[in-house]
Amino acid sequence: MCLNNFIITPKPGHFSCPNKTAPVECSAGSYAAAGSIECQPCPKGASCPTKRLSTYFICSNGTYSDAESLSDCKVCPGGFYCPSVGMEAPEECANGTYSNTTGARYCILCPEGHR
Repeated sequence: MCLNNFIITPKPGHFSCPNKTAPVECSAGSYAAAGSIECQPCPKGASCPTKRLSTYFICSNGTYSDAESLSDCKVCPGGFYCPSVGMEAPEECANGTYSNTTGARYCILCPEGHR
């Protein structure tokens, strides 16, 4: 909490203190480290799923986040893959490969007799 120019923090982060008289709770899609004067938007490649976060969560393999302030990472669609953590966009499967499932971390080589 912020009180008369003094900061009393029951837990690190979670709030911003723009006017020094009362803390402002950060909403889902944003976060604030301890001592912040404003909530920050969750960056691309990450999510902020709940309110009162002091940091953000990096998207896991098979997911991505293509915009700021998202509360959830998106699942990679079929025909694409997300091989790394913190992806900002899914990657399209190369010619000769495919992905027939969502959340793929890699594409599969087309079998013989198929294209």
